[in-house]
Amino acid sequence: MDLGVKGILFSYTIVRIPPAGWPGEVPYALAQVELPQGPQVLAEIIGCKFEELRIGMDVKLTIQAVPHENGGPDTAVSKRRHV
Repeated sequence: MDLGVKGILFSYTIVRIPPAGWPGEVPYALAQVELPQGPQVLAEIIGCKFEELRIGMDVKLTIQAVPHENGGPDTAVSKRRHV
């Protein structure tokens, strides 16, 4: 199933205490994104200041390499960027 690259910000929260092993920056915005095909997905929002986040804003899929915490190969992670 092709989920496309565009979506709408449905909901979000600012995570200040990440789960164990979180490799990214803290705090970060974790969003529920509604896709045009109907499903909703969770993704970190990048490239947008927290105060600029708005329900209903357009976001676009981006793939970002995340380093493995034990020096193993990077993991490709789906994130959403404000457009």
